[in-house]
Amino acid sequence: MLDVHPPHSPTHTWKDFFIHIATIVVGLLIAVGLEQTVEAVHHHHQREDLIAEFRGECERNIKLADTNLKNMQSDRAWEKAWLETLRKSATDPRVATIVLPARPSANQYEGVTRSVWAISKSNGTAALLPEGLAEMYDRTDHESDEVYVSADQYTATLRHLSNVARADGFAFNARATAPAIAAELSLLQRTELISALADLIGDDDALIRWTAILRGASQAVLDNVGSRDAMGPYIRRAQTEATVE
Repeated sequence: MLDVHPPHSPTHTWKDFFIHIATIVVGLLIAVGLEQTVEAVHHHHQREDLIAEFRGECERNIKLADTNLKNMQSDRAWEKAWLETLRKSATDPRVATIVLPARPSANQYEGVTRSVWAISKSNGTAALLPEGLAEMYDRTDHESDEVYVSADQYTATLRHLSNVARADGFAFNARATAPAIAAELSLLQRTELISALADLIGDDDALIRWTAILRGASQAVLDNVGSRDAMGPYIRRAQTEATVE
């Protein structure tokens, strides 16, 4: 004979069902909340690391800018001395012996650093910054790029001056100091040197300007000015201080 036994536990009710569902939902919410908390903490650390790295890069670039501006201003005095000497002789159509002034120092331009922002944009951490801060960093990185472009142009023009000098029969090392140089030059040769020097001075002006702009932008970042527009006074002041007559 088949024996029928009553259930060992009471039959589940709708109340029990909803309690079970609520327990599951609460557990899921806790899990999601914990995951989001961990992610938020991780993003916070990433954001703080990016800010610290970019500020460190700005500090390095300010030091480089100060050194580069000093060297460029010194080299600019030499460029003008050569130009004035050649212009004084430009009225003489004959071949003349020109004594070109010594170059007391050589402009060894040291490139600024600009890797932090590029890396942060490629790995997505740039998106973690507040909009105002991201705009400041982006502008500062743009100024760094302009410095590189100007430095390349200045280097190419300096190399051209060296080539013109070599064609005119005297040696000029674009990367070294040099004593006064005595050279016999025709009017055409003097004119070509004047043109090359004028181009070099123009490129020097541009490089000084962009280096000063980068310095001002970098200082604004370190001073936490808060917005792209607030960087303006820093940049204008840096340009004024770097102006060469």
